[in-house]
Amino acid sequence: MFNNVAITSDSNRGPGNVDGYGYSYSAEALAQRGVVPGAPVRTHGVTFTWPTASPGTPDNALAAGQLVGVYGSSSTLGFLLTSTNPTSGKGTVNYTDGSSQEYTIGSTNWADGLQPGVFPAITAPYRNGPGGQDTRPVWIFYAGVDIDPHRTVRSV
Repeated sequence: MFNNVAITSDSNRGPGNVDGYGYSYSAEALAQRGVVPGAPVRTHGVTFTWPTASPGTPDNALAAGQLVGVYGSSSTLGFLLTSTNPTSGKGTVNYTDGSSQEYTIGSTNWADGLQPGVFPAITAPYRNGPGGQDTRPVWIFYAGVDIDPHRTVRSV
């Protein structure tokens, strides 16, 4: 399911290309924030499990309208996301009872600073690039969608 390399080690930046220009999150910079493969990431009252992918291997999915299976109940559906261009998109929560709910989430550019209405989840003090470390901070953002806690989510 993962089809993109967003995280590389500082010593092997080559495989990274989260933005189309060869830049990536630094595994070492993320580790300084406690974000390591398989670790829980808690933000905005939601706990995520960080992907177990090793640096330099596919670790995320580029959103392109695909259906993703998710199973469970909660009052919030949370997303960790990054974007290389300010963007928003529509999605649908599909419940096991056959009902659905539409939502819209958005993000700003991962390296352009924070914008109103966009919530940082993780801040890294630098990123890896084709020429070495770029000291510009980069972010991973959080988006949450209020959902019916009495229904069970099947997919988004």
